Amino acid sequence: MNRQWPRWRYTRLRHRIFVTIVISIVMSAVFAGLATHLFGRGGWTRPPRFGFIAFTGLFGGALWLLSGRIAWRLARPIDELMSVTREIGDGNLAARMRLHRHHRDEVGEIAEAVNEMAVRIEKQLSGQRELLAAVSHEIRTPLARLRVLVELERTTPGDLKRLDAIEAELLEIDDLVGQLLAQSKLDFRALDRRRMKASEFASAALVRAGLSEELQQDTSEGATVNADPSLMARALANLIDNAERHGSGLTQLAVERRHQEVAFIARDKGQGISDDVRPNIFAPFKRSGKSAGLGLGLALVERIASAHGGHAFVESTLEQGASVGFALPLER
Repeated sequence: MNRQWPRWRYTRLRHRIFVTIVISIVMSAVFAGLATHLFGRGGWTRPPRFGFIAFTGLFGGALWLLSGRIAWRLARPIDELMSVTREIGDGNLAARMRLHRHHRDEVGEIAEAVNEMAVRIEKQLSGQRELLAAVSHEIRTPLARLRVLVELERTTPGDLKRLDAIEAELLEIDDLVGQLLAQSKLDFRALDRRRMKASEFASAALVRAGLSEELQQDTSEGATVNADPSLMARALANLIDNAERHGSGLTQLAVERRHQEVAFIARDKGQGISDDVRPNIFAPFKRSGKSAGLGLGLALVERIASAHGGHAFVESTLEQGASVGFALPLER
C-alpha cells in the first residue's frame, strides 16, 4: 500500500536540529554580548543602547540563517534516505540514494547499505522471474511427451519400452523439481548442516547416479566437511550429470584435500572447454552448445559452494577433457 506521509514528518528532524542550533548559538551570543556590555572592566555600566540592540538583532538573524543552512545540510541526507526506502517498500527497486562527496559519515554508510540491499533484492527477484519463465517453458516438453505416451499406453498397453520412456520423463520432471527445491533452499538460507566425511558424499552420489564406486578417487585423508547433505547431493549430482551429458562420460569423481579445503572434482573424457565458454560456465541459463535443459546445473553448483563458504572452479585442456568441481572449507 502506497501511503503518503505528511511533509512535516520528513522534516521534523531538520526542525529539531535547527531549533537546537539556533537556541544554543543565539543564547551564547546574547549572553556574551550582555556580559561584555554590562560587566566591563569598570563593573556595571549604563543600560544597553539602541545601536547595541540593533547589532544584536542583526547578528542573531545572521546566526538564524546560518543555523537553518546547517540544519538543512544535516537533515537532507536523512530526508532523501527516507524517501528512497519508502520507494523501495512500495516496489520501486530501482530507487537509489544519491551519495555525494560529503556523505562519508554514518548516514553515508547507511545509504550505501540501503543501495546494496536494493541491488541484491532486485537481482534476486530478476533471477526468480527468469527462473519461473524458464521452468514454465521447460516443463511443458516432458509433460507433453508424457501425455502422448499415456495415450499410446491406453491403446496398446504392455509395451516395456514405452514404460521406460514414461519413467525417463518422470525422472526428468523430478530432477527439475529437485533443482527448484535446491534453489529455494538457498534463497531462504535454510541449510541443515551436518558433519560428514567428504568421501561419503562422493560415494553416495555415484550410487544414486547408478555408476560404479570405483570411479571415486579419494585422497582426502579422511577429511570432513560441515555441509547440508541434500544440497551436497544436488551439487555432486549436477557435476556427474554435466560430465555424462557434455563431457562424453564421467571418468573420475575425485575427492582431494587441498590445504585448508576439500575439493570435489568430476573429470570427463570430452573435448574440453574452450576459453570463450569458460567464463560463463557457471552462469545461470547458459547452455552448452545445443544441449537441452535450463542451464542451472553448474550455476547451482556454484551457489551451493558459496553458501557453504567455498567456491566452484573449472580446469580444462582442449582434447584432454575437463575437470569441473567445487571446494569447501575443511572442517577440523
